[in-house]
Amino acid sequence: MKKFLLSFVILALAFAIPGVVNAVCSYPSLITFGNSYCIQVCTDSLVTIQIGGIYDGPDAFPQFILESGCSGGSVTHCNQTCAPIDVPTGFSYVFNPIPSPGHWEFQGSNNCLVIVYYWVHDNIWAIEIYAMCNGCFCLTFDRQLSAELTSLTAVASTEAITLRWNTASETESQLWLINRATSESGPFDQIGSINAAGTTAIGATYTWTDNGVIAGQMYFYRLSLQDVNSNITVFDRIARAELLSNDGSVPSNYALYQNHPNPFNPSTQIEFDMKEAGPVTLKVYNMIGQEVATLVEGNTSQGHHVVTFDASHLPSALYVYKMEANGFSAQSKMLLMR
Repeated sequence: MKKFLLSFVILALAFAIPGVVNAVCSYPSLITFGNSYCIQVCTDSLVTIQIGGIYDGPDAFPQFILESGCSGGSVTHCNQTCAPIDVPTGFSYVFNPIPSPGHWEFQGSNNCLVIVYYWVHDNIWAIEIYAMCNGCFCLTFDRQLSAELTSLTAVASTEAITLRWNTASETESQLWLINRATSESGPFDQIGSINAAGTTAIGATYTWTDNGVIAGQMYFYRLSLQDVNSNITVFDRIARAELLSNDGSVPSNYALYQNHPNPFNPSTQIEFDMKEAGPVTLKVYNMIGQEVATLVEGNTSQGHHVVTFDASHLPSALYVYKMEANGFSAQSKMLLMR
């Protein structure tokens, strides 16, 4: 855990902004199941909160709901006036099995917040929030997830895209909702549904076909699950696909996607698309512009590509990866957090 906290100290130094921060930091030391809490953070602050309430072995699947601001939320029940900040979405994780003490397995991040969730010991858990801005959000420790989603894939043909997903277990699940977007960041719209398995200790396998797609457009899919009590869980797994051309090739545009997982330790995957074959460079830089890794350099075929970035030799920090190909250029940020 000392190593984990040290990583946040390093991040705090890396993201430090000169000047005086006039903000109020306020948060509970303990949150419990079924309650909402207003979390107020300050730039370069590290918040540690213990969690209690429902943990009873490896089958306890917790979920947290985060909403921007602390008043007027549609789901949560905070009632406090403060400056709202954006929060990560799709914020849930299932432990199977429970990780070793101090090893974080649950994370979310955006331009303001990095949030990790880990097992301390016995039935004691914790959330750590590193803030890169001032503001507040509402956090609700809501309920156990009604399913453990283990995979989600999207497979394209020349006419349709077929989704396949698997669960390891389900509890009182009722209806899977299929959500689609034309960018990874959304917005996602519900385009279909399929009946869920109900209660099963061995999980289930599902297939659903999207016939309402057009050539030349990349589609992104994620799932929501409605249980018998009408509670809806949004899962953060995203699958992407684009229709194949008649000759079986992928008529994709040039594209560089967000790495996953992110944050990561010590490796992550970066995906990119090539509209046509040609020279490509994919490099990683630190925040002062120094090149730290070359992942791709040379001629690359048309289609979708996946590369792995191993950062085991690098310190915890924010990095930038940049792709250049046939006049196309794009870059994105990723966070290494040990």
